[in-house]
Amino acid sequence: MDREPLRDILSRPPTEAFAAFMLRWHGLVPTGALPGADRLPRSLRRVYEAFGAAPAALLVNHLLAPADVVDDEFTVFYVEEQAVYLWGIASQDLDGNDPPVWCRENEPGKPWVRESPSVSVFMVQMVVMSAALDGPHGAAAGWLSRQETDRVLACLQQLDLPPWHWPGDPARWYAGDDAVAFTCPNPAPDETGEPHLSVWVSSLTEDGIRFIEPHLNEAWDYYSPHDG
Repeated sequence: MDREPLRDILSRPPTEAFAAFMLRWHGLVPTGALPGADRLPRSLRRVYEAFGAAPAALLVNHLLAPADVVDDEFTVFYVEEQAVYLWGIASQDLDGNDPPVWCRENEPGKPWVRESPSVSVFMVQMVVMSAALDGPHGAAAGWLSRQETDRVLACLQQLDLPPWHWPGDPARWYAGDDAVAFTCPNPAPDETGEPHLSVWVSSLTEDGIRFIEPHLNEAWDYYSPHDG
Protein backbone atom coordinates (compact mmCIF):
# COMPACT_ATOMS: atom_id res chain seq x y z
CA MET A 1 0.00 0.00 0.00
CA ASP A 2 1.37 3.40 -0.98
CA ARG A 3 2.06 5.85 1.80
CA GLU A 4 -0.09 8.95 1.96
CA PRO A 5 1.73 11.98 0.53
CA LEU A 6 2.95 14.44 3.11
CA ARG A 7 1.12 17.27 1.31
CA ASP A 8 -2.16 15.44 1.96
CA ILE A 9 -1.34 14.65 5.58
CA LEU A 10 -0.47 18.30 6.24
CA SER A 11 -3.72 19.48 4.62
CA ARG A 12 -5.76 17.79 7.35
CA PRO A 13 -7.09 19.69 10.39
CA PRO A 14 -4.07 20.65 12.55
CA THR A 15 -4.49 18.12 15.37
CA GLU A 16 -4.87 15.25 12.88
CA ALA A 17 -2.03 16.57 10.73
CA PHE A 18 0.35 16.73 13.70
CA ALA A 19 -0.29 13.15 14.84
CA ALA A 20 -0.16 11.76 11.28
CA PHE A 21 3.07 13.62 10.51
CA MET A 22 4.70 12.33 13.70
CA LEU A 23 3.88 8.79 12.56
CA ARG A 24 4.74 9.24 8.88
CA TRP A 25 8.02 11.12 9.35
CA HIS A 26 9.30 9.88 12.72
CA GLY A 27 7.44 6.61 13.25
CA LEU A 28 6.20 7.97 16.58
CA VAL A 29 2.88 6.99 18.09
CA PRO A 30 1.38 8.33 21.34
CA THR A 31 3.10 6.92 24.42
CA GLY A 32 1.67 8.93 27.29
CA ALA A 33 5.25 9.83 28.18
CA LEU A 34 5.04 13.15 30.04
CA PRO A 35 2.18 13.95 32.43
CA GLY A 36 2.03 17.11 34.53
CA ALA A 37 0.57 19.49 31.95
CA ASP A 38 -2.78 19.96 33.66
CA ARG A 39 -2.60 23.75 33.71
CA LEU A 40 -1.90 24.08 29.99
CA PRO A 41 -4.42 24.45 27.14
CA ARG A 42 -5.94 21.19 25.98
CA SER A 43 -4.27 21.29 22.56
CA LEU A 44 -0.78 21.55 24.09
CA ARG A 45 -1.59 19.17 26.93
CA ARG A 46 -2.52 16.48 24.39
CA VAL A 47 0.92 16.79 22.78
CA TYR A 48 2.79 16.40 26.08
CA GLU A 49 0.60 13.53 27.21
CA ALA A 50 1.01 11.73 23.88
CA PHE A 51 4.64 12.41 22.92
CA GLY A 52 6.37 13.99 25.91
CA ALA A 53 8.80 16.71 24.84
CA ALA A 54 9.40 14.74 21.59
CA PRO A 55 13.23 15.04 21.50
CA ALA A 56 13.44 12.69 18.51
CA ALA A 57 11.11 14.93 16.50
CA LEU A 58 12.43 18.32 17.58
CA LEU A 59 16.10 18.33 16.68
CA VAL A 60 15.94 22.07 16.01
CA ASN A 61 14.89 24.25 18.97
CA HIS A 62 13.45 22.86 22.21
CA LEU A 63 9.97 22.00 23.43
CA LEU A 64 10.20 22.59 27.16
CA ALA A 65 8.69 20.50 29.92
CA PRO A 66 5.21 21.65 30.99
CA ALA A 67 5.20 25.11 32.56
CA ASP A 68 9.00 25.05 32.77
CA VAL A 69 9.42 28.76 32.12
CA VAL A 70 7.08 31.63 32.98
CA ASP A 71 7.85 35.11 31.62
CA ASP A 72 5.62 37.68 33.33
CA GLU A 73 2.27 37.30 31.60
CA PHE A 74 3.37 34.53 29.21
CA THR A 75 4.12 30.85 29.74
CA VAL A 76 7.04 29.91 27.50
CA PHE A 77 6.92 26.36 26.11
CA TYR A 78 9.27 26.54 23.09
CA VAL A 79 12.76 28.05 22.86
CA GLU A 80 15.14 28.60 19.94
CA GLU A 81 18.17 26.30 20.21
CA GLN A 82 20.49 29.13 21.31
CA ALA A 83 17.76 30.73 23.47
CA VAL A 84 17.57 33.88 21.34
CA TYR A 85 13.85 33.50 20.61
CA LEU A 86 10.89 32.44 22.76
CA TRP A 87 7.35 31.23 22.09
CA GLY A 88 4.60 31.20 24.68
CA ILE A 89 0.94 31.38 25.58
CA ALA A 90 -0.59 34.38 27.33
CA SER A 91 -1.27 33.39 30.93
CA GLN A 92 -4.82 34.65 30.63
CA ASP A 93 -5.36 32.06 27.85
CA LEU A 94 -4.07 29.02 29.71
CA ASP A 95 -7.59 27.78 30.39
CA GLY A 96 -8.48 27.90 26.70
CA ASN A 97 -8.69 24.86 24.46
CA ASP A 98 -6.48 26.10 21.62
CA PRO A 99 -5.26 29.67 22.21
CA PRO A 100 -2.88 31.75 20.07
CA VAL A 101 0.90 31.43 20.34
CA TRP A 102 3.06 34.54 20.79
CA CYS A 103 6.79 35.08 20.26
CA ARG A 104 9.55 37.55 21.02
CA GLU A 105 13.31 37.95 20.94
CA ASN A 106 14.85 36.89 24.24
CA GLU A 107 16.03 40.37 25.17
CA PRO A 108 14.70 42.62 27.96
CA GLY A 109 11.95 44.92 26.75
CA LYS A 110 11.30 43.13 23.45
CA PRO A 111 7.54 42.99 22.78
CA TRP A 112 5.49 39.85 22.35
CA VAL A 113 3.88 39.52 18.91
CA ARG A 114 1.31 37.00 17.74
CA GLU A 115 2.96 34.12 15.88
CA SER A 116 0.22 31.54 15.25
CA PRO A 117 -3.56 31.64 15.57
CA SER A 118 -3.63 28.49 17.73
CA VAL A 119 -1.41 25.99 19.52
CA SER A 120 -2.55 23.20 17.20
CA VAL A 121 -1.46 25.16 14.11
CA PHE A 122 1.83 26.07 15.78
CA MET A 123 2.61 22.43 16.54
CA VAL A 124 2.29 21.54 12.86
CA GLN A 125 4.51 24.47 11.91
CA MET A 126 7.03 23.42 14.54
CA VAL A 127 7.47 19.79 13.48
CA VAL A 128 7.54 20.53 9.75
CA MET A 129 10.16 23.25 10.24
CA SER A 130 12.31 20.91 12.33
CA ALA A 131 11.96 18.14 9.74
CA ALA A 132 12.93 20.46 6.88
CA LEU A 133 16.06 21.64 8.70
CA ASP A 134 17.20 18.25 9.96
CA GLY A 135 15.74 15.37 7.92
CA PRO A 136 17.40 12.13 6.80
CA HIS A 137 18.11 13.45 3.26
CA GLY A 138 18.37 17.15 2.66
CA ALA A 139 19.58 20.27 0.92
CA ALA A 140 20.10 23.85 2.05
CA ALA A 141 20.79 27.18 0.35
CA GLY A 142 21.57 30.46 2.06
CA TRP A 143 20.61 33.00 -0.61
CA LEU A 144 18.19 32.16 -3.39
CA SER A 145 16.12 34.69 -5.27
CA ARG A 146 12.36 34.43 -5.00
CA GLN A 147 12.20 33.37 -8.66
CA GLU A 148 14.80 30.62 -8.19
CA THR A 149 13.10 29.45 -5.00
CA ASP A 150 9.79 29.17 -6.84
CA ARG A 151 11.44 27.11 -9.59
CA VAL A 152 13.16 24.76 -7.14
CA LEU A 153 10.04 24.19 -5.04
CA ALA A 154 7.58 24.03 -7.95
CA CYS A 155 6.97 20.31 -7.33
CA LEU A 156 5.98 20.99 -3.72
CA GLN A 157 2.81 22.57 -2.40
CA GLN A 158 2.97 25.66 -0.19
CA LEU A 159 1.07 24.74 2.95
CA ASP A 160 -1.87 26.78 4.15
CA LEU A 161 -0.09 27.86 7.31
CA PRO A 162 0.35 31.46 8.47
CA PRO A 163 3.94 32.77 8.23
CA TRP A 164 6.28 32.88 11.20
CA HIS A 165 8.37 35.87 12.29
CA TRP A 166 11.36 33.61 13.10
CA PRO A 167 13.98 33.24 11.72
CA GLY A 168 12.85 35.80 9.13
CA ASP A 169 9.44 37.23 8.32
CA PRO A 170 7.65 35.71 6.46
CA ALA A 171 8.78 32.13 7.01
CA ARG A 172 6.80 29.55 5.01
CA TRP A 173 6.28 25.78 4.69
CA TYR A 174 5.98 23.37 1.74
CA ALA A 175 5.33 19.65 1.29
CA GLY A 176 5.31 17.03 -1.45
CA ASP A 177 5.06 13.25 -1.50
CA ASP A 178 8.02 12.52 0.79
CA ALA A 179 9.65 15.95 1.12
CA VAL A 180 9.09 19.11 3.13
CA ALA A 181 10.66 22.56 2.83
CA PHE A 182 10.97 25.70 4.92
CA THR A 183 11.94 29.16 3.66
CA CYS A 184 12.50 32.60 5.13
CA PRO A 185 13.96 35.94 3.99
CA ASN A 186 17.73 36.31 4.33
CA PRO A 187 18.80 39.68 2.94
CA ALA A 188 22.36 39.84 1.68
CA PRO A 189 24.55 42.66 3.00
CA ASP A 190 23.60 45.99 1.41
CA GLU A 191 20.76 44.29 -0.47
CA THR A 192 17.91 46.49 -1.68
CA GLY A 193 14.55 45.41 -3.06
CA GLU A 194 13.09 41.95 -2.55
CA PRO A 195 15.36 39.96 -0.19
CA HIS A 196 16.89 36.63 -1.02
CA LEU A 197 15.62 33.53 0.79
CA SER A 198 17.19 30.78 2.86
CA VAL A 199 15.77 27.43 1.80
CA TRP A 200 15.88 24.08 3.61
CA VAL A 201 14.51 20.89 2.06
CA SER A 202 14.41 17.37 3.50
CA SER A 203 13.01 14.04 2.38
CA LEU A 204 12.44 10.64 3.90
CA THR A 205 14.14 9.07 0.87
CA GLU A 206 17.17 9.96 -1.23
CA ASP A 207 15.09 9.83 -4.39
CA GLY A 208 12.70 12.30 -2.78
CA ILE A 209 15.37 15.00 -2.62
CA ARG A 210 16.73 14.58 -6.16
CA PHE A 211 14.39 17.19 -7.62
CA ILE A 212 16.96 19.67 -6.25
CA GLU A 213 19.75 18.34 -8.47
CA PRO A 214 18.94 20.25 -11.70
CA HIS A 215 18.98 23.50 -9.72
CA LEU A 216 22.28 23.08 -7.87
CA ASN A 217 24.68 26.02 -8.10
CA GLU A 218 27.05 27.92 -5.82
CA ALA A 219 24.13 29.17 -3.71
CA TRP A 220 23.56 25.68 -2.30
CA ASP A 221 25.54 24.94 0.85
CA TYR A 222 24.52 21.31 1.23
CA TYR A 223 23.01 18.52 -0.84
CA SER A 224 23.08 15.15 0.90
CA PRO A 225 23.38 12.81 -2.14
CA HIS A 226 26.69 14.57 -2.90
CA ASP A 227 27.80 15.71 0.55
CA GLY A 228 26.78 12.69 2.63
